[in-house]
Amino acid sequence: MMKLRIYKMSHIDMGAFLIGLVFLSILLVAPISTGDSMPFTSQLPRETDAPRAIAEQDLLNITQLWKQVRDSISQESIYNLTRDISQKYPQRIWFASNNTPTSSLVGAWNWANDTLKTITGGQLYFRQVSDYRVLYAVKSGIGAAPRQAIVLSGIIDSKDSAGANDVGVSVAAVLESARVLQNFSLYCDVYYVLTNQGRGQVDYDYGAGEFIDYLISSGVDVIANVAYDRLLFYRSGYPGGSNIFLRSLIDSSIYQAKSWIPDLMISFSDNYGDKRIQSATDVGYSERSIVYQMWQRDIPAVFTTQGYYYDPASGGTNDLISYMYYDFSQPREAVGGALGAIVFIGYVGSGRSVLQSLSTQVASGEATSVDVVVSMNAFVNATIVWDNQTTIQASIVDKATNAIVYQRTENDNLIHLKYLSTQEGRYDVVISNVGVNGTDLSLNITYLNDCDGDGYSDAYEVSNGLNPYLRDTDKDGLDDNIELALGSDPRVNDSDHDGASDYQEFLWGSNRTLQDTDGDNITDGMEAEFGTSPIMRDTDQDGIDDYTEIYVYHSNPLSTDSDNDGLDDSFEITSGLNPNSRDTDGDSLSDLFEILNHMDPTSPDTDGDGWTDAYEVHHCMLPTTADTDGDLIPDALDWDPQHHWINVFAPVSIITTVALLGIYAWLKRRVYLRAG
Repeated sequence: MMKLRIYKMSHIDMGAFLIGLVFLSILLVAPISTGDSMPFTSQLPRETDAPRAIAEQDLLNITQLWKQVRDSISQESIYNLTRDISQKYPQRIWFASNNTPTSSLVGAWNWANDTLKTITGGQLYFRQVSDYRVLYAVKSGIGAAPRQAIVLSGIIDSKDSAGANDVGVSVAAVLESARVLQNFSLYCDVYYVLTNQGRGQVDYDYGAGEFIDYLISSGVDVIANVAYDRLLFYRSGYPGGSNIFLRSLIDSSIYQAKSWIPDLMISFSDNYGDKRIQSATDVGYSERSIVYQMWQRDIPAVFTTQGYYYDPASGGTNDLISYMYYDFSQPREAVGGALGAIVFIGYVGSGRSVLQSLSTQVASGEATSVDVVVSMNAFVNATIVWDNQTTIQASIVDKATNAIVYQRTENDNLIHLKYLSTQEGRYDVVISNVGVNGTDLSLNITYLNDCDGDGYSDAYEVSNGLNPYLRDTDKDGLDDNIELALGSDPRVNDSDHDGASDYQEFLWGSNRTLQDTDGDNITDGMEAEFGTSPIMRDTDQDGIDDYTEIYVYHSNPLSTDSDNDGLDDSFEITSGLNPNSRDTDGDSLSDLFEILNHMDPTSPDTDGDGWTDAYEVHHCMLPTTADTDGDLIPDALDWDPQHHWINVFAPVSIITTVALLGIYAWLKRRVYLRAG
């Protein structure tokens, strides 16, 4: 039965049991539409903190479910399973050197598979994957596919011993968990896993690591992992010797990743168990387990083991179920806490708000309490009704600080508590009878839950098509709360259907609800393919917008000089040149060369004299004039277009004239001489 915290003050007779009023006047935070909608396709209403009445069908009665879990777990079953595997299959050794098992380990595999099929009515069986032959079976949930998964794991190989506690009991815990959970319809899948190599390596569980990689490569989203290890040692005189210790992801700032599952396990233990479960602050032996491999991949995981780990029997010759300090109430408590958390998580995926209730008798001077786990900042509502004339004091206590955060005292048979929590964690709703008469009373506590830690309740997410188990429903790299804040649709990875994911657009700074952020007639997705900027019409800032460069001139929108000829694309385009060719006119002279030398880069014959510019340059002619030597003879007709005709004929004439004058003078001199 439910564990009650009793504070004895005095004794009086109890009144008649109150019948009826169970869900009357329950107030709770709920998602409502404020009229503020998404700017594109999502049209999701905003979740507010305004409380409203919750109908009975909207509530998940976790009290009823946890009682069912408590009543279903069999300590005898855990004992028998541990006995069978440790006595029939001792020395279940996995040889790491060549990845081979002993025949005893193979026998244990077959036994585990036959047992699982038997206790689940033939519905489940183990399969094996990876080189380390990890055993796993899948209990399918009732939620929409693809479903997320909770991994419940143990270790099946042992050291060179019978291995009752090292770690046959972890196999028994997994099998007992599978038997109990067959009676629950969860909204997520449950993977039952038994690893090898868990005891074959001191500092690393290779089998566990490979199995997680298998899950990831198979596209399985793991919500969390609860791993059973050593669980049997019980001796109250030892530090932690009468407790189950939980170790979780210690370096996460997200409550759901770090403390939520341990808090649920502890809450179950405090409400329905022996109050033996507590969180540990050290890492301990979790570094060699599957949970450590989960932590390395940022997956929430809880290492569940006995409080005193250094017991002398585990893994040794005395590791038998008959060892004097082995107590099977320990694994029963561990299984109860684990299944309490798993059932809670598996059912809140329906999107219903949580109800915890209590009906009991409280004498004058006595008190009772219910432990609740709050996973988001929202209203915690409690309604207390009683029948006899007495005074009841109701308080909400923050378990982290033991501070009373809300309190009311009434004598009119009804109390409403409406506390807006500001911190996730465990709270006690404490009811004290401070009056003179004993009474029967009924307590109902309702609150919202947030499985994934994105700040939005499961009820809001389910009602709006989001996944309560995933912080990023559409897996686009942006958490749902970020998308809702930015105005994109967290249900699809491309809100505006422009070919670019919301995450890409977030990185670029483009608008996730506009297909063409910069208005250049190229969708943001196409700009991603081209490599252009979706927030700049002219990516290379060369004066020509991206659309014109791509579709009109076919130039490079990422370069101001597409053809690398030293001339900007904008200059070439405005000058009638080809921005994609270094030689627009194809005369083998680059556009830049022609411009610098005052030639026409759009014509192979700038001066129109019949000789191409390249020919004229090569032959030392002027490509910018039809008469290079200026002798009035066009280059096309000039026998020597590089030289003026005067430069050729004038020297010959002078020499001839001088020679003739010289001959004439000589002849005339002879005539004079004869005459004289």
